[in-house]
This record gives sequence, C-alpha cells and structure tokens, in this order.
Amino acid sequence: MWSIILQGGAKTIEDKDAAANRSGCRKALEAGASILASGGTSIDAAEAAVRVLEDDPTFNAGYGSVQNEDGEVECCAAMMEGERFNVVRSRRRKAYIIRSRQRKLCCSTSPS
Repeated sequence: MWSIILQGGAKTIEDKDAAANRSGCRKALEAGASILASGGTSIDAAEAAVRVLEDDPTFNAGYGSVQNEDGEVECCAAMMEGERFNVVRSRRRKAYIIRSRQRKLCCSTSPS
C-alpha cells in the first residue's frame, strides 16, 4: 500500500487560476503515482512529481522564489530519503530537483 501527497505552493490562488493549479497538481500526482504503482521507489516518485511542477509555468517550482536579503532570486531544492534520513539540497538561481538528486542522497547540507 502506498500514498502520495503533494502541494503546489503556499500562495493565494485566484479563481481564474484555480483550474490550472488543480490540473498541474493532478498531473504531478499522476506522475508520482504511476511510479509507485509500477513498483518504483518513493524517491523516484517524488522526483517525477516535482519535475512536473517545475515544468509547469503555473508554479514557481525550480525557477521562482522570493528575493533573499541581497535582493537576488535564489532557489533551493531538497530531497530527503526517509529510511536513512539522508538529505541533499541544491542552492542556486535555478534549483531543479534533479540537481539535488544527482548530488546523491548523502547527508549534505552545504550550499552548492
């Protein structure tokens, strides 16, 4: 048995944008669910779901962010593997989740 939970960001969604937000979240859930349904790992499912959000302009995943203290846009992407509680993150102007994954889940918390 498995389950998947996803949220498309902490923001106010105007009525005119509600359908696009629901559709994007549903597509991301379907991407993750298809991995899990075929016996894939939770990390693969999470990555697949997040990649859908990163590729959807409705969301700012992977390319948008609030400005940091220096007035720059800086994004972070992180993945946590729960069995061993390994965390990896990627910090840069474009922080796609695949970059975090490529750094290998190795307990790294230093900026890259």
